[in-house]
Amino acid sequence: MARLTHIAALMLTLAATGAQAASCTDGGSTYTSVERISANVVYAEDGARAIIAVCSMNMAVEATDTGGAEYPARDFAVGLNPNNADYDLTELASLMRSMGLEAQTTPFSSKGCVCAAQ
Repeated sequence: MARLTHIAALMLTLAATGAQAASCTDGGSTYTSVERISANVVYAEDGARAIIAVCSMNMAVEATDTGGAEYPARDFAVGLNPNNADYDLTELASLMRSMGLEAQTTPFSSKGCVCAAQ
């Protein structure tokens, strides 16, 4: 629980940063607003679906705001500790759901265009 509080506190205090790429296409998905948050974390959007990819783990959290979320999905990506190489994405998805987003973990290839984004 303390870790959830810490993540939420970080999200409230961090400012928006990072350069955005126009888009990239990987298989049947076209990602927009691709933004490297840290060495291991990339935020991207695929239509209404937000992706927080942890490239070193080949995993991601997919999130959709169906209306009324307290924070946008990007804020959760920015709130992750950049010095941590192994995130508990199940816990992150749970936190996101508790704040109004539909969120779930999913396998995500680190070899795709999102993780290759600079």
